[in-house]
Amino acid sequence: MPMLPRLSHRIFLAILVLGAYSQIVQAILIREGLVVFYGNEVSLGVFFASWLFWVALGSISVLWLRESRFVRQPLPALRLLLLLLPLLLLAQVLALRAVRLLLDVSSAEFVPLGELFLALFLITLPSSLVLGIAFPVGCRALEQAARSGRAEAVGEVARLYVADALGALSGGVLFTFVLVQWFGPAGAVGLLTLALGLTALSLGPGVGRFAGLAVAATGLLLVATPLAPRLDSALEHLRFATLQPGLELLDTVETRYGHVAVARFGEQISVVRDGKIGQSFPQPERVQQEAAYFYAQAQGAKRVLLLGGFAGGLAAELLRYPLERIDQVEEDRRAFERVEPYLHAENRRALQDSRLHLHFGDGRRFVNRLTPEERFDLVLVLDAAPTSAYSNRYFTQEFYQRVRARLTADGVLCTQVSSSSNYLGSTVRSYTASVFATLQAVFPEVAIMPGDEQVYCAAQRPGRVSEDPQALARRYRDTPLDAHRFPAESFRSLLEPERISFVREQLTAGDRDLNRDDKPITYYLNMVLWGKFSASGFVDWLERLRAMGPWPYLLPPFLFILLWLLRAALEGFHRPTLQRGAATLALVALGTIAMAGQLAVLLSYQSHVGFMFERVALLNGLFMTGLALGAGLGASLSRRVRPTGILLWV
Repeated sequence: MPMLPRLSHRIFLAILVLGAYSQIVQAILIREGLVVFYGNEVSLGVFFASWLFWVALGSISVLWLRESRFVRQPLPALRLLLLLLPLLLLAQVLALRAVRLLLDVSSAEFVPLGELFLALFLITLPSSLVLGIAFPVGCRALEQAARSGRAEAVGEVARLYVADALGALSGGVLFTFVLVQWFGPAGAVGLLTLALGLTALSLGPGVGRFAGLAVAATGLLLVATPLAPRLDSALEHLRFATLQPGLELLDTVETRYGHVAVARFGEQISVVRDGKIGQSFPQPERVQQEAAYFYAQAQGAKRVLLLGGFAGGLAAELLRYPLERIDQVEEDRRAFERVEPYLHAENRRALQDSRLHLHFGDGRRFVNRLTPEERFDLVLVLDAAPTSAYSNRYFTQEFYQRVRARLTADGVLCTQVSSSSNYLGSTVRSYTASVFATLQAVFPEVAIMPGDEQVYCAAQRPGRVSEDPQALARRYRDTPLDAHRFPAESFRSLLEPERISFVREQLTAGDRDLNRDDKPITYYLNMVLWGKFSASGFVDWLERLRAMGPWPYLLPPFLFILLWLLRAALEGFHRPTLQRGAATLALVALGTIAMAGQLAVLLSYQSHVGFMFERVALLNGLFMTGLALGAGLGASLSRRVRPTGILLWV
């Protein structure tokens, strides 16, 4: 009899470890998905929906198999599940890193949204299905160990749920502050493998003891030897070969903002962020053109703010102009230090120029923290694209208003967005028009430079920005430089009047939505554009749903409730049956609301803070902690208050 409490404690420990494993694995897979799908958070909703579907299916399967030996002997079953999880995680990581090969999608192509959703649906299956099985098996093992009666069922399940949630919180904290900082993906897998192996061994002797020792030893080998870094390197090269074939991988680092790689193609170095090439250098002709154009738009500028893009060389080229100060904001110091050894010589010299002030941190937060006395003549936001919730923050009305408040009276803001130099289809037009309309809502003057990357320069004073190539060429020639490297005549080819008129007409035609922090329409339109480029039929269906408003989402549950009430009326209002049905419906509704709330919190955190890549496990762990507190409170209240009353209150 004295052994029973200790066995109960070991079962609680196993569930706690499984809760930690769940959060860490979710974080690992989400981060892997963000890299191979180019940093777009649209995969989050599909990931969590798929994960919970397989968890539910795993739990239901235990009910279907309740008379089987597997469920009737839960301790060996729980031990087996613990030992399976490390192998399943490794298979999932390999599948995600090779997903483009599996889908036969080249690096130059967008993964069709339908295939993206299907891939995530299948890749999440192994771990989530096993975790779904493990929880009810753990409940059965605990029931046998503690010999608790039906009267204590609610309390036992609630306590086990609390253990699972506390494990989730522990896993979130461990991943965020330890694994991310000190271990690579292979090291994290090794630590999980060691923990799962030791936990399996703690459940007592029996079949699988040798396997438990082998799993624990494998985990220790990964954590305590150089094997983990070598495995990380091999897996990194596998993923990079699918994302950017033809480039030679030089270095990689995972920061709080995402994954950064440095690669080479011939004499050119590229910085690859979340699978996409962000900057390539040296490109002297392009940099000279950009510097000439931007300075001509803000002629006489003395103070310039650049948000990102130092490696590209624009800051170094602008230092040739009569500027007093350049504030260059780079997101992450660790990423910058990895890129710095590969910088072009002119960029390295620029770092020694006293006029250049380098800042590390989030660009939007930097703008928000500027004092009223700190004002700029030219602000350049060229390193972002509204392809993710994080980057979309640099294209919203609120951001533009913040920048306007920190510009001088003659100040100019310039940004750019992907387009097409000769064609603007309805989807591309809506996407670029939302950025243009948002900019126009804040700045009365907006000049356009057409191209595959459309450049918009905005100002408050009339006549400050121009689309006249002769006026800009004159401003450029009047700028005192040691040498005018960019030929002034080239302004004519950049700013052909017919192309500008065509683009402006397209951008101002029809209704245009403003991009806001609380309604990131440009981010949504980018997803639609992604679907169009990848020939995904899912996007057409999504657009039809959007045109119909909220009704496609409200009608199905309304009809379901109506039919359920009709059936209850025809069969007679049998109170116990009605209560069970109502409770099930309430749980489904609460689960839907909770999942929507969790996704809203994650996307909101990404939009406002930007550290979701680093803190996704912590955020999910805190969410699970709230569930644990609710479970504990619910178990306590259920002894004093009728459960139906509690459900109605919730």
